[in-house]
Amino acid sequence: MSIARVRSTVQLHSQANSTAPLVESLGAGRPVDILEDQGDWLKVQASHSGHEIPGWVPREALAFPVVDDLFPRVKTEFGGSVSAVTHSLKAEVLREWSKSPQNELKWVPDNVWGEVPAGERVEFNKKIRSVLDAHQLEWDAWLADLETQGRLGEAGVEEWLATLQGGSDIWTVRHEMIYPDAAEKGPALGWVSPEDIMSWTGRARRNDKEEKYKLWYEVSLLKSGRMMKGWFKGNIVDPYIFPTEENDPANEANASRQFDLSTPILRHPADQEIEDAIAARRGAHQYIDIADVLGSSKIHNNLCGEFCVSALAGVNVIPFLKNWLDGYAGSNMQGILPEPIKVLKNNVGTGLSEVEFMLDVCGIWHEEFRYTPSISPVTPLRLKRLIDEGKLIYWGVAIFKLGGRLSGKSTSNTTRHWIVLEDVMAVGNSGWVRIYNPFYNREEIYNYNYFMDSVGQFGLGLLVEGWKRNRISSGKGTNADMM
Repeated sequence: MSIARVRSTVQLHSQANSTAPLVESLGAGRPVDILEDQGDWLKVQASHSGHEIPGWVPREALAFPVVDDLFPRVKTEFGGSVSAVTHSLKAEVLREWSKSPQNELKWVPDNVWGEVPAGERVEFNKKIRSVLDAHQLEWDAWLADLETQGRLGEAGVEEWLATLQGGSDIWTVRHEMIYPDAAEKGPALGWVSPEDIMSWTGRARRNDKEEKYKLWYEVSLLKSGRMMKGWFKGNIVDPYIFPTEENDPANEANASRQFDLSTPILRHPADQEIEDAIAARRGAHQYIDIADVLGSSKIHNNLCGEFCVSALAGVNVIPFLKNWLDGYAGSNMQGILPEPIKVLKNNVGTGLSEVEFMLDVCGIWHEEFRYTPSISPVTPLRLKRLIDEGKLIYWGVAIFKLGGRLSGKSTSNTTRHWIVLEDVMAVGNSGWVRIYNPFYNREEIYNYNYFMDSVGQFGLGLLVEGWKRNRISSGKGTNADMM
């Protein structure tokens, strides 16, 4: 019995033909077991409210798990791995590398490749070359086609892999249409939603006559009994990474299985004041007394931004606050930024400009990060690529006022809050995220879609340097020896 996923809305039939009576309607992404295979038709079984529902669907209505990546994978610092040949790697880069005797994989992030011993680097080199040698005819034919199209410098390796494997599954980051040709002009064949799983042949075409969307993919999708075969905007799709029972984001119980939180990615602040807040049961570990900074007792309830910067810098909060005050006093920006002493005395939170200055005080590189669904969309895989490059994301989210957990969409019971996005796992057309949440000074795991609901429609934050900071396990110590 194998498990497949429904590509889009499909009707279960009582027999293996389209005229047979209907049994049930299944939505996109629904997992089903395969009971019988009659070629073009498959007998499947879906679960609903504790009941098993069997029926027949066309083979084209289902997506199936794919074979593992052809290329070897390189282990990352915290137990994950990345492909030794990233799928977004340009064909031209891999071609030039294959012609040279070098062992360096310059496209693998420095923080990952730098940890690979010299002997193992040679082995990675050999394994990649052996894959190209084993598929030399297909590789040469693909490169020749790209040269004819003038796309050698823009086409990614994912196109070749999709062609080599007879196609691959993709999903769209927003609702869009399939068109008969590689152009945004009617009549369109039909809508595709982010929940749908399209089949991509691997063929891509560039249309320079299009004002905005120049890259197009040849796709197909069976939806509500109608097959759509045509072209889709290639810039707004991502690979569909087939879920397993252990990582399916639809099952919230899977959250604890996705990341090992026993080794924190960032060093959590370890001030005595945090221990005091815990002992006093103040409601949040970040509700600390900053008397050592102000000279008089003050329980501050809005230090999420300061906690996040401290974690990124690998220092404790109290000495960081002192440095923040000293840095402000010696800066030439006093007419622009609100005085830190007002933030601390008035028990208020920090805006983006204050956060940027705090990061500057710690010497942490940063730049603005913003996503807009219709212009610059984000996905789990796109965020993961940023993290693999050595960046983390300092982001504002909505949390419940009581308990500090991310809330999804904002309500009257929520407030805005700073966190650090540390890692992402892409699964299906969703995934999982690992964050540092200063409310309880700990790491937490969330469903990706729920997390993005917490970020909000227009996600404004900062990309920050992630791998060159002091990334060590949380430890105990005095304020003096943590700065």
